[in-house]
Amino acid sequence: MAYEAKPGDVSIFKNQTDNPKAPQYTGTCIAPDGTTYRISLWVKEGQKGKFFSGRMEEPRQSNVQNSQDEGDDLPF
Repeated sequence: MAYEAKPGDVSIFKNQTDNPKAPQYTGTCIAPDGTTYRISLWVKEGQKGKFFSGRMEEPRQSNVQNSQDEGDDLPF
């Protein structure tokens, strides 16, 4: 049986990238109202040791979806 996320659940995964500005961890969060958010986390060093710094935002739409919304016909 596959995992099914429920409101209030958060899933975070290590980001595989060589870009030093990219988040080190990314994932999703489902708010209690059912809205899905994108989570980005960076590991930082502070006076008391390492900690996570993060950002939560609405998921981005894919470029293909944006093109279809604008009425553009794709050749494939």
